[in-house]
Amino acid sequence: MLTETSLIILLIGFLGLLVISVFYSKNSEYLGSNIILVIISYFQGLIVGTIFYSDTLFLMFLLSILSGVYYYLLVAKLSILLPFIQFKWKNKAPATLDAELTKSITMLWGLPDNKIHISIYPGESVFKKMSFGFIDIYVGDEFLKNNSRNELLFALSHEIGHTKTPRRDSAYPFIFPFVYEIIIIFTWFAILFFGILNIFVYFIAILILFIIGIMISNYLAWRLEFKADELGLIKSKNLNGAISLFEKFFESQKDYGQILNLIFYDHPLPRDRIKHFKEIKLES
Repeated sequence: MLTETSLIILLIGFLGLLVISVFYSKNSEYLGSNIILVIISYFQGLIVGTIFYSDTLFLMFLLSILSGVYYYLLVAKLSILLPFIQFKWKNKAPATLDAELTKSITMLWGLPDNKIHISIYPGESVFKKMSFGFIDIYVGDEFLKNNSRNELLFALSHEIGHTKTPRRDSAYPFIFPFVYEIIIIFTWFAILFFGILNIFVYFIAILILFIIGIMISNYLAWRLEFKADELGLIKSKNLNGAISLFEKFFESQKDYGQILNLIFYDHPLPRDRIKHFKEIKLES
């Protein structure tokens, strides 16, 4: 069992690393920040596992891996989430997208006007907020300034495409932690079976499974993004808008090779998305 002093030290360490995570998540465009976020997430997973299950080695092993993976997936999105949270805190009734543009996208998808709500927030992204009964999309004001009408319509179609993804595909990210638990359990018993459990193997196994967990989770996210791209493009038939939109992101999302890309990015590279666009057959 942890002593009160040990618990306080771990909590202070967790909060300190959380502050550092916020700083580096805002500067994640270069390789150094990505590596630091991965390292921090690994140690944050260990801290969480130790706080809750320091007296049960297997449960500490399991929780350290899963909490590390999901900590990383969360902090990687902070650059988008923080401006949105600050905005929502101050604005109870945000401005909405131009009525003509909203009408264009609802007609394109055959949606009733009351089934989609498109708001503007101070940011650079377009994303769909989880909601029930209607589609709630937020468009950054910087995105509106820097992109054309065609590019905006494709981005909106992509977000609506997420809501039309087959349930089988959209269920993968939610099933992942339960399936991954089985892999972790199997690995644990394999370590015990071969009699190689020691402090070095323990922490290396956590690190390896933590990295693999991030890669699998991001791979599943990539699948969903490609599917939403496909549905959005088929519905909008806006190939030029889709390509020109992602050509603008060539510099912002650097290519570190397939393995590192799967660790660092929860969205496919613009290059890969453009390649996918060109493979989709559109009806004339």
